[in-house]
Amino acid sequence: MKSTVLELTQEILSAMDSDEINSITDTTEALQVVSIIKRCYWDITSRLELPEHFSVFELLASGDSSKPTLMYLPTDVLNVLWIKYDKIADGDTANLIKPVDYRTPEDFFERMYQLDTDQTNVVDFQLVSGTDSLPIFCLNDKAPEWWTSLDDYTFIFDSYDAEVDTTLQKSKTVCYGQKTATWTQSDSFTPDLDAEQFSLLLNKAKALAFAELKQSDHALARKEARDQMIHAERAKNALPHEDAVSAMDKLPNYGRRAR
Repeated sequence: MKSTVLELTQEILSAMDSDEINSITDTTEALQVVSIIKRCYWDITSRLELPEHFSVFELLASGDSSKPTLMYLPTDVLNVLWIKYDKIADGDTANLIKPVDYRTPEDFFERMYQLDTDQTNVVDFQLVSGTDSLPIFCLNDKAPEWWTSLDDYTFIFDSYDAEVDTTLQKSKTVCYGQKTATWTQSDSFTPDLDAEQFSLLLNKAKALAFAELKQSDHALARKEARDQMIHAERAKNALPHEDAVSAMDKLPNYGRRAR
């Protein structure tokens, strides 16, 4: 059964034989418990990579015609599993959304540095990082086919079609990956988990609350949290899948990872 933050906090405080509360802001200890619940929630969502936290999204465009093949990962996205781009040609009216394939930085840069910057269809610019700068070459006569990233935030593509756009466009990207879970510091907020995962959240937070606030070990809660984490790993997908491994689990995973 799902529970609100207030209900989770009340149950943990009761287990610790602490004062009763009607709101999470009633006592300092209640707010400390809420902070622990929040940390446990982030840990569960990042470690389990729950299907409900995966979604389609768009990359952010550079908006700078002098850096036409740079795009950026939105701050609410943890990683990207695949990227597609609308490769519609100049004068066409039908959308042509096709995959853009990942290449390791080594492979990407090896291909990129084979381009001849004396050719009219090759553009070069500098990617600045702190006090360093990196020369980037790209083609300007075709839609992108490859991408890579050096920092899990800035995405470098191999080309763009200057007859269509001055830079790669946010609205033409279709991406899929893991987005950050939401959290609202309120009595009524219900964490975005499946019903069966609330026992995991409760026991994980209870064990941590006893350790941090009571300086004691709640062995049962700690054991149940460990067992429930193992179970949640196996049962996190609601749809049928082969050998308990979803298609999502089989995909390569690129982008900023949950910390």
